[in-house]
Amino acid sequence: LDLSPKSAQDRIGLLSLVIIGGTNMGLAGTIRTFPKERKIVMEEQAKSLYSIFPYFVSKLLADVPVVIAFSLLFGCLIYPCVGLQHDTKKAAIFICFATLNALASSGLGLLLGSVASSTDAALAMYPPIIVLSVIFNGSNLSLESVPRMLRWIPNISLVRWGFEGMCINEFAGLVFDRPDSPSLPWWAKLLPRPGPQTGENILESLSFAESSVERCMAALVTIICVCWMLSLWTLQAKRDRRSAVMVEPTAIG
Repeated sequence: LDLSPKSAQDRIGLLSLVIIGGTNMGLAGTIRTFPKERKIVMEEQAKSLYSIFPYFVSKLLADVPVVIAFSLLFGCLIYPCVGLQHDTKKAAIFICFATLNALASSGLGLLLGSVASSTDAALAMYPPIIVLSVIFNGSNLSLESVPRMLRWIPNISLVRWGFEGMCINEFAGLVFDRPDSPSLPWWAKLLPRPGPQTGENILESLSFAESSVERCMAALVTIICVCWMLSLWTLQAKRDRRSAVMVEPTAIG
């Protein structure tokens, strides 16, 4: 990507696609597999082979390094190929957001897989969540335009925080070239010209000027932890309910 003013829209579109694509892959992959795995776990739980907490911790220990490895590979390949800012720190932050977004998507997939009764039920919840996350990603609708009763949705949107953080990382400190105007008459070219557009102007137009990279990272980490805790609690509650159903006939007999 060059530094022409037109490249600003290209950068916004690219970062949006990176986040939406990562969210889709992380969420869909977990939703398709976890409900089937949960069924096997519940059957083994009924035989008292192990408890929910050790299983859940071992699952995270097995899945998280894989997610991180693929996110690192993706970030290292895509960042230099698309021509974002040539800055090692910004590249590292880009990869960090890609990783956090993948972990948050996987965590949300675990939560939906824990709540849903089957894979089909989990997949049925998938499209509306993705659509709402894309609608409230921060660029399609400004927060001021969102009805008050729906303003909580952007706060839990994976796409919103990942996209906002990547935009702040990319546009902060960026200065675009002055646009060429060959069609202007010679006397107009002698007049003072406005200064070049900056990345801060773009962030202000997206309503991201008051946000920060740290804030977006903290939001994604919070979403990850909440999804993991709710998934664990849901699995534990389902196990207790299943145990109660199995004990009740014995007590009656």
